Amino acid sequence: MNTRVFLLSALLALFSCSKDEDAPVQAPLPETLTSASWKLFKQTLVFADGSSADLTNITFKPCELDDILSFGKDGVFRKSDGAMICNPPGGSVFNNLNGAPWVVQDSTLIITAGFNKQEFKVTAWNNTSMTWKQAYTNYLGEKETYVYEMRAQ
Repeated sequence: MNTRVFLLSALLALFSCSKDEDAPVQAPLPETLTSASWKLFKQTLVFADGSSADLTNITFKPCELDDILSFGKDGVFRKSDGAMICNPPGGSVFNNLNGAPWVVQDSTLIITAGFNKQEFKVTAWNNTSMTWKQAYTNYLGEKETYVYEMRAQ
């Protein structure tokens, strides 16, 4: 009986400690940011009660949605026009941050252009997509969150 218990324990220990070598390793956020150019795919506003609204086409013009966002290894954020060019040039937050330095602290992306400092909590990322969140308090004192979904180009 002791032999069976020992063998069963040994087998359980052997298989429970196996390492999953096929599990993907997530690259560090700065490396992911610089590895591709990015485009905004969707912007959602999540309200305090948990409901949400798609603001993509309300906040951004079509000529802004094809803009290319890049994070240089030199620490400079760049926004380039896509095929469609806004006339007059867009006033989106990304346009206003063009040429500004960027840094990552923990999983927060910080882009600062003069007095314009934008912080995005990056909650998910891989080599094809990212999710950025910006929490704020509205004029009623309620917590709301903008969610930006980005795709690699």
